Amino acid sequence: MNEIVQVAALGVVLGLAIGALVGAILAAVDLQARRADRKDRARRRRDELKRLGDDLVRNPSMRRLYWCDKCRTVMWGKGGHTDDDGWLCFGPTTPLEDIRNGEAS
Repeated sequence: MNEIVQVAALGVVLGLAIGALVGAILAAVDLQARRADRKDRARRRRDELKRLGDDLVRNPSMRRLYWCDKCRTVMWGKGGHTDDDGWLCFGPTTPLEDIRNGEAS
């Protein structure tokens, strides 16, 4: 009877150890995926800022600030932009100068 209890206790201890090991491995994989996602988002943001800078140099009309009526945000230049979720938005825009001067409808 004593041997049965010892084997059962050993099984419980081994089960807990294996569970802890699997949990640690899954946590490490999740952490690595989060780091990769964070790096990818930073790279995309850098690329977007570089593209915006290139557009500002090539196209003088891009130097104006616009208000997106759909996203309710300020942006450079007229046309498509990305909203907070990363989706492209082509909502109606109004130049900020017109809003300041009271000319916006």
